[in-house]
Amino acid sequence: MLDSGLVSSDSAAAALRMEHAGLLFCLCSVVVFSSVLLPVSALQSGSPERVFADAGEDAVLPCHFDPSVSPSTFGLTEWSRVNGPSLSTVHIVRNGEELEKEATEEYRGRTAVAEDGSLTLRNVTRRDSATYRCFRRGGSSVTVFVSLIVAQVSEVNVTVRELSNELVVYCECSSWGLKPRVSLLDAEGNVLPAESQSSVEPGDLYSVRAHLDLAKGKSKKSGIMVCQAEITELRLVKEKRIDISEKLSVSEAEAGPGYAVAATVLLVVAVVVIVVLQWKLEKLRAFCTRLVQQPLRGEEDIDISQVDTTGASEITAKSQHLFNHDQPLDGVKVSEQLAERDLDEMNKYKDIINRVGESENIPPSLLAGIISRQSLAGTKLDQNGFGLYDSNCFGLMQISKLHNCLEGGPFSKEHVEQGARILARLLRIMLKERKNWTTQHQLKGALACYILGEEKVLNLKDHENMDSETPCKDFANDVIARARWFANKGFKTLGNKY
Repeated sequence: MLDSGLVSSDSAAAALRMEHAGLLFCLCSVVVFSSVLLPVSALQSGSPERVFADAGEDAVLPCHFDPSVSPSTFGLTEWSRVNGPSLSTVHIVRNGEELEKEATEEYRGRTAVAEDGSLTLRNVTRRDSATYRCFRRGGSSVTVFVSLIVAQVSEVNVTVRELSNELVVYCECSSWGLKPRVSLLDAEGNVLPAESQSSVEPGDLYSVRAHLDLAKGKSKKSGIMVCQAEITELRLVKEKRIDISEKLSVSEAEAGPGYAVAATVLLVVAVVVIVVLQWKLEKLRAFCTRLVQQPLRGEEDIDISQVDTTGASEITAKSQHLFNHDQPLDGVKVSEQLAERDLDEMNKYKDIINRVGESENIPPSLLAGIISRQSLAGTKLDQNGFGLYDSNCFGLMQISKLHNCLEGGPFSKEHVEQGARILARLLRIMLKERKNWTTQHQLKGALACYILGEEKVLNLKDHENMDSETPCKDFANDVIARARWFANKGFKTLGNKY
């Protein structure tokens, strides 16, 4: 229940709801309610105080007030989330008693309020990033706004590559919410003069890369280099060390006179080979382009909105707490509800998903359906980008590290491209190996392969029981139902053909 300082808490809630109908709440806005208030001792002006937290940790949101006022004089303390389509009640304490049932479900059991009014929010996720209001009322009232920013930082990734006969070390890190500072250091901790580039994707997804010629970064005492990423607001530092001694010794040995002669000979041979094989490469490129761009072209094209699907199973509905009169739901409606739940987070990656879908000729709505099912649009990942439910699976699309060499950060374009290529390969396998199946069943077979592996799916005698082998017995049908819903929310469908 919300209270804005009226004598009656019930009338306060009603008045606040009426006012809320005419107000737009935005991040970093200060909301002043025009209802009749009791005498005010403190009302925050200006921008909200900012609090930073790492995903998975606890966050403490302060509620500052005049220290001359005794905390015991406040009979009501109420925390609310004020940005979004509607107000959400986070925690209410009235006359020393917590009113847990008044809190929005996502906050129940995760909060505690101290005597000074500060709110502890446990096990924060990116969904918790928002502006919160602390309202306290006794003989006077206090209103304070606090902005919580939850960051999720990937592990640092350090690689060595050969570019134009030079060995270059790359240090990379991605972070959602806050921009990391990425540096290369020598073994003594001295910062090396590396060049850096950064990019930001929708939803404040930052990717930062630093690179340096290994010869310039060689330590006088050792061949150790350190890749470091720092989030200053969180006082969080992640590091990874690499021994470059062997790589440098090989590079220096190759740099003698014999290397120059060998390089010249190899260059001449390479030019001859390129000239002789150029026309073959052009034909091969054209063939590969057709193969990738038409992975499902068979007897008929399929409009994704027309693909038959039974949607989510009762098992999935139960695991997501979707019930009707204490009975778990199932079907397409459940899939649509789950897709709608993920829409706000999914929109942060819409540009990436649409671009990747177009380049790989996979319906972006289908990629969105997989991301929704696999990682709840990235909200069920740990701070390193691996799944909370499967630590072997990585990123938005939950790509297995046991069977793939992971590419990019957990929310990056490179990661989504890898997932799209995996799906495209599985689509071609089903088209080749199950020619007698309809295109719809080939699509569902590819989705089943995505979660089970192609060997297990290809060993099935027919497609009838295919989805029953997948987790919750509905993976392919649930993904398709979600994809159909996302197709109407700005996730392209390549002209409804694939």
